[in-house]
Amino acid sequence: MRSWRAEIDPGTLGIRGVRNGRALTLASPSSQFGPANGLRLRRGGATWVYAASGLRVSVTAKGDQLLVRIDSSKEQAIIWPVSGRDPAVRALIVPDNEGLYLPVTDARWRAIAKKSPCRRTHEQLSMPFWGLQLAEATATYIVPDELHNLLCTKEHAGRLEIRLRHRFEKREGLPPLRLLIGFSAASPIGPALAYRAYLKRNKRFVTLREKIRKLPIVERLLGATHIYLWGDGRTLAALETLHRLGLRRLWLGYDQEPKWDRYLVTPAFAIRAKHYGYLVGAYEIFTKLDPRTMPDGPQSVTSTFDDALFPAACITNRDGTRRRGWNRFGCELSSEALRRLEKTGQPLMRRVRGHVTRGVRSIFVDEDAYGDFFADYDPRHPMTVARDRDNRLRRLAQIRKLGLVLGSETVTARFVPALHFNHGTLTIQNPLYFKWNRNKAIFGGHTKTRATNIFFKSIATPNEIKEANFNPIYRLPLFQAVFHDAIVSTDRYELSPVKLNDLVQIRELLRMLYNLPQVWSLDRAELAMHARRLKENDRVFAPLHRRIGDQQLTRFEWLSADRLVQRTRFGQLVELTANFGARPHHGLAPLCLEIHWLGTKKRQRYCPSACRRGEDCYAGPTRRRH
Repeated sequence: MRSWRAEIDPGTLGIRGVRNGRALTLASPSSQFGPANGLRLRRGGATWVYAASGLRVSVTAKGDQLLVRIDSSKEQAIIWPVSGRDPAVRALIVPDNEGLYLPVTDARWRAIAKKSPCRRTHEQLSMPFWGLQLAEATATYIVPDELHNLLCTKEHAGRLEIRLRHRFEKREGLPPLRLLIGFSAASPIGPALAYRAYLKRNKRFVTLREKIRKLPIVERLLGATHIYLWGDGRTLAALETLHRLGLRRLWLGYDQEPKWDRYLVTPAFAIRAKHYGYLVGAYEIFTKLDPRTMPDGPQSVTSTFDDALFPAACITNRDGTRRRGWNRFGCELSSEALRRLEKTGQPLMRRVRGHVTRGVRSIFVDEDAYGDFFADYDPRHPMTVARDRDNRLRRLAQIRKLGLVLGSETVTARFVPALHFNHGTLTIQNPLYFKWNRNKAIFGGHTKTRATNIFFKSIATPNEIKEANFNPIYRLPLFQAVFHDAIVSTDRYELSPVKLNDLVQIRELLRMLYNLPQVWSLDRAELAMHARRLKENDRVFAPLHRRIGDQQLTRFEWLSADRLVQRTRFGQLVELTANFGARPHHGLAPLCLEIHWLGTKKRQRYCPSACRRGEDCYAGPTRRRH
């Protein structure tokens, strides 16, 4: 390598990196493989085998990174590498959705790691890499093939460490483990910038500007607030209210079923919205089948799909059982079964074209880019995990050809080039979050009653969730450091800005610091209640995002020792500084953001308000109880 030297022990697969005269353990020695045999040295690398384990190892210098490849002759799982044990490691850097910074001795996260230890590198991580914070650099580990891996955060000797578990699955072709290891910038986003460079070198990066050149209406996402419309929010009267607020750009999503919904997005609605400069986006989901015909629980009315597909198109597990769908209703729909049906009846594209005929110019395809892939053991439509991923990429490409502005849920790295927007990456989505989210009594459910509806019910946040998911001292804009200039991202659609009534200002500051749009769920009552908040945000966010929504996030830094004052930079245009603390910082008040246009004296302050009297998230004595 150009700037460092790797010292590798074939007997244990332990790796030390020597940089500027200092050695760091990058992979702790392991005794699981057995003795090494057949060592062969070659220019820039070496190979050897572990005959007892049926493993073959190859190490190669690739520019300034070390590529380690492990092949297996049989089905098995290995845990390698174990990283983070070196005393020089200060923190773990993990792209759990937007990103986490975990000091290795932090007592809170050592406790959390016991409850939520492992993440799949193709799903629960938004990007397949991790990093280690050192004094003068970061170490970066990139997994080029994101499938078949678990990244586990464990406690060892009073410190956090990271272990990668890879499974060689025979049915999947015994896919090898490949890992790129190197050093990166000392910044906590150094590993993200290294991963971005890797994507660009391998021609896997498409900028938002390139996407706009191919489909100019994508530009309407810049400066747009995202709103899902429910009930009478799907009326012309609601549309007129939004327009009168002075909101010039909006993405308006809807999920509806004519069988039971009173209010529907109509062609007239779509035409009026287009006249106002808004994008209207239909919600779809192609991963679920639910045979029920009543709106009493499916994730989406669209998950009913075509009745003829159930149960023939369901995914079959290894043991022959049917894979249950969301909340154990219906089943998971096999992308392979759907792909084969597209050759004849085209149930998927027929539905998409139906939206286009109603004047819709955008579509949100739930779950497809989330990374939750499955193997299907049904002999009528057998499918590997890799095939499931590729089927989803293929159908998104089909939809995109219709000229639609295309988005999906909590988009993972592999899918970013295929999409224009992304709902869900901002919030950390570990098992702690989903256990809380799925408690209908607390979080709300898919009900007709407003006070218990998941989209409208405002709630307080448990302390454990505050720390694990929302505490800004543990948050990093890793996804934005890689993809801010490639895709427009938001929070999850059930997490409106006022959903968590005790975190309204903190979440708003995080969103603004990362330069992301708000995402709301509104009917006319909610719109009336939060109109002032919508307008206040739009006044500051819309012009800012129109200028920098297609710019790279180039820098992130902490300006205070407690990590509560944070700064981001976008291109050479603007710096955003957020004070999450309780005390002023160099004139910046607590819970406020400063926008500084570089090269000018122009500075602007934005201090998001807590919930006000009259809003259903208001915590005062007149707040409506849920």
